[in-house]
Parts: sequence; C-alpha cells; structure tokens
Amino acid sequence: RKEAFEPLHIANEIYIGLPDSVSNDRIAVIDGMAGLEPLWPTGAFPDNFMYNLLLKPSSYTARAFRNPQLSITPGVCDYNRRDVQRVEMPASNGMATARAVATMYNAAERA
Repeated sequence: RKEAFEPLHIANEIYIGLPDSVSNDRIAVIDGMAGLEPLWPTGAFPDNFMYNLLLKPSSYTARAFRNPQLSITPGVCDYNRRDVQRVEMPASNGMATARAVATMYNAAERA
C-alpha cells in the first residue's frame, strides 16, 4: 500500500479486502450470472462442454471455483456480499474507484 498506492495518491481509493469504513453506497453491485446459470447456454457450446468445464470435480475451473468456496453454487455474484468483500484475496478481491484504476493503468503504461 505504502510503496504502490501512496506515491500515486490513491491509497484511500483502492483496497484488497474492503474495510468497514467504506460505506455501501460507494460499492458497485456485480450484475452477473448467478450460481449454475451459465451451464445452460443457448446452443453456443458443444454438448457437455459447460459440465466438463465447471462441474467435473477434476477440472481446473471447478477447483478454482471451490477455492475459496463462498457458497454452495459459487458464482461471480458472491462478491456482492460484504463478508466476502472484507476478505483479503489479492487474486480476486481488489476493489477501487474508477479514478484509482485509471491511475494504476496510466502508471503501468508509463513504466
């Protein structure tokens, strides 16, 4: 935080694990497919493709969705829950303002 975000003046706009001090009205809601909804696409994939991709226990995707297992039928909407937003998961739980994201991309582009 000190090394990466303070020099860019975005330390109070970007989080990995959302603190309780950030009010709910500042958090966008993810509007995505819930649970197993993506398993029934409208003919876009071959038969059993989505089952093999998501539900077959040995598939990489199924293992990734179960780690951490946020609900019985994990999906992207689990990240709308405040208890999930509090957890520090660097690979999946970064939250920031649009200005902070734009500032980071700008810094990365100039590096």
